[in-house]
Amino acid sequence: VMRETKGKETVIFTVKYVTGKHIVALIEGYPEVGNGTKGLSELYKYYMGAYGEEATVTVTPYLGNPDLYISISPDNKMPTKDECDYLSTAAGADSITIARESLEKKNPACRPNSLSVMNCVVYIAVYCASLECLYSLQASQNRNTPTRLIEGLPQYGIVEEGKPQFYAVMVDTSNATTEAVISIQPKSGHIKAYSLFTNNFECPANESLKFPGPDNHDTASFDRTNAQVLVVRREDSNKCCLLYTSDAADE
Repeated sequence: VMRETKGKETVIFTVKYVTGKHIVALIEGYPEVGNGTKGLSELYKYYMGAYGEEATVTVTPYLGNPDLYISISPDNKMPTKDECDYLSTAAGADSITIARESLEKKNPACRPNSLSVMNCVVYIAVYCASLECLYSLQASQNRNTPTRLIEGLPQYGIVEEGKPQFYAVMVDTSNATTEAVISIQPKSGHIKAYSLFTNNFECPANESLKFPGPDNHDTASFDRTNAQVLVVRREDSNKCCLLYTSDAADE
């Protein structure tokens, strides 16, 4: 893998290989774009640590109606609508949150200090209930891990009061004319949006001051009637490489 252009900008990417009827491993914070045809499922897995929080799996449809089926049993690595522990079949986006206690009860490898040689894994099937499906899928177990946004692809999210969701956007500092617009369209309720420019590519999960919020941000949007819009202007892109954004439920 080689960088195409010269310069100091950092290039971040993921790479994978597949063989046969594969099960794609999800990376926390990086949505996986997938597609399918009617009546078929695409399979995924998400590795959980022995210590962690609840697991949240979200599928955002761009075309068609993908449904979500999940197994947390090591004996069922290919969940279906007839054999699964959790399911969500909404007409739009689907999101499932699994309590840590449920993981530990179903799979001994998920328990702290487990001596099991098996892994703590969440098995996921995205079933296409329409003629064609195009979607993104993401999984997380830490609310402070930002989701990397994919240019041009909306990302479904749920935010509760006092529990902000974080997102990260790469800024192309090599293009002085670049102006990025981040828009958040609420489906219900009111939200507040904040952004923060930084050169820190690590996820500062235990350093809250490095995340945007009411007391720590470069820009903010509080419009209670319309979509929240955050603009990254070219003068801003000259001072950063990474943009963190967050949304929080309005009071």
